[in-house]
Amino acid sequence: SSSSSSSSSSKKDGKKKKDKYVRPTTSSVTNNVLCNIHSSPLPEFDITYTPPIYPKSQADIQFISLALQRNFVFANALSDDDNIRKREMKQVVDAFESYKVQQPGEVILDHASTGDHFYILHEGSVRYYSSYHPSSQVGKLGSGKCIGMANKPGQSFGELC
Repeated sequence: SSSSSSSSSSKKDGKKKKDKYVRPTTSSVTNNVLCNIHSSPLPEFDITYTPPIYPKSQADIQFISLALQRNFVFANALSDDDNIRKREMKQVVDAFESYKVQQPGEVILDHASTGDHFYILHEGSVRYYSSYHPSSQVGKLGSGKCIGMANKPGQSFGELC
């Protein structure tokens, strides 16, 4: 892990020179968190909205709950009241539905889509690309610059897209 400061100084020919901040060339969730998180206002709030409930096993409920507790978006987003927090967590977990990738190289989401899905990896791996070009052959990975990946159960993605 490397860090950079907003300015530094160096001596050249007896003069101090202020270096301009240069954004890291590597891209990762850590480097891009402040650049990518944003919110758009909802057109209108519907007080009668009822979140969906998708059936799942007790093992899946525990898996999703633990993954959400470890995610920076959800870790501190729920109520401080224990009873309310449990109800909120149950609503979020109930709203998760299973999504299975059919072929390697399948695009799950892209930068042109509205980022309204949040995924938790159960098995396998997912790579994040900039400028991804799908392969013309079914089941083959396409090309592009890989800028990150999720490859451990419980890792999440989609919240920054």
